[in-house]
Amino acid sequence: MKISGASCIDPSAVFRGVILLAVPHMDDEMLACGGTIALLPQKDRIHAVYATDGMKAPAPVMPWRDSISPDLGDVRRKESQAAMGSLGVPEENLEFLGLPEGRLAKNGRRLIAALKETMRRVNPTHLLIPFRYDRHADHLAVNRAVMTIC
Repeated sequence: MKISGASCIDPSAVFRGVILLAVPHMDDEMLACGGTIALLPQKDRIHAVYATDGMKAPAPVMPWRDSISPDLGDVRRKESQAAMGSLGVPEENLEFLGLPEGRLAKNGRRLIAALKETMRRVNPTHLLIPFRYDRHADHLAVNRAVMTIC
């Protein structure tokens, strides 16, 4: 594939087999991998496991006055299901662990156990995880958990 004179890598040539996205927060799958997912054929081989419950983002603008809606986690979950569905990824390939957002490092054992079980069940050929030098604590926790398992 060529775009304005530059040579591009074809994701379908690189990512053959089963793909598992280890996603810290709902929306990270689209921000990090949405373009790649859109280009991949056979969407039924793409799986995502979301670590957090979605209850802290967006944070209240003025914490002393604003509050988080009690259904924020459900709203964000439905948004991720709709977004992945729009790319053709089956809803049954999405798993939500519901661990406390902003506290993944403190729930490391639970995170590792849940990710290990998902990886055992899905048996991915490729794992897409957050970058090891990411600055967000939850992203780092997911990276470290997957690397510990591997």
